[in-house]
Amino acid sequence: MTTTTERWNAATGPEPVRSPDAGAPGEAERAAILDWAIAQYEHHGWRLRSRSPGQVVMVRPKDVNHALHAILTVFTWFWALVWITFAVTRTTERVALSVEPDGRVRVDRF
Repeated sequence: MTTTTERWNAATGPEPVRSPDAGAPGEAERAAILDWAIAQYEHHGWRLRSRSPGQVVMVRPKDVNHALHAILTVFTWFWALVWITFAVTRTTERVALSVEPDGRVRVDRF
């Protein structure tokens, strides 16, 4: 599992929002930060899998290039077996997003 953190700014994206002495964000601001992170992931093709008040799980299936496999199958019928294997066993990427007490978005990849 890989973990990264980002700071949030509604206007410009992940970067520092406040000075270090500004204090921790409240629950409403942390919810807004999480909503922003969800929107950013959805913009890049991720789907919301589940949501709780403090954490969300986003998924993105790894697509199979069917056009390429169709062309390769035309030239060699053996490639149809490879194509079927890729189509059946394709995997999904998953990330868990949560907001740290200091306002950073925590991204856990699994």
